[in-house]
Amino acid sequence: MVKVPKKIDGARVLFHTCANDEADGFGIVSYKDGSYENISGLAICRYSNDKKTIFLFVCNDDWNVVGDMQYQEVNDAIDDALRFYGGSASGWVKTEKRQ
Repeated sequence: MVKVPKKIDGARVLFHTCANDEADGFGIVSYKDGSYENISGLAICRYSNDKKTIFLFVCNDDWNVVGDMQYQEVNDAIDDALRFYGGSASGWVKTEKRQ
């Protein structure tokens, strides 16, 4: 997995976590055409033009978003990540504010 970027889909990364087991990751996203992508990282992000909404981005190996969920609070996003992705989603890293 590549290093987490400062922004994903234009939103600033506040927290992130990578899958502990690179073979399985957090699971897969399968598409109608039969292709699939590994879910390798989760990121909690916020867009600069919306200070009230938090996004939990489900990402592939290159930190491209393959799914997302909206929240009002960071803790709610973390709770859902744990619920959906289990203990693998427990190693959150706070992203330093970067210029």
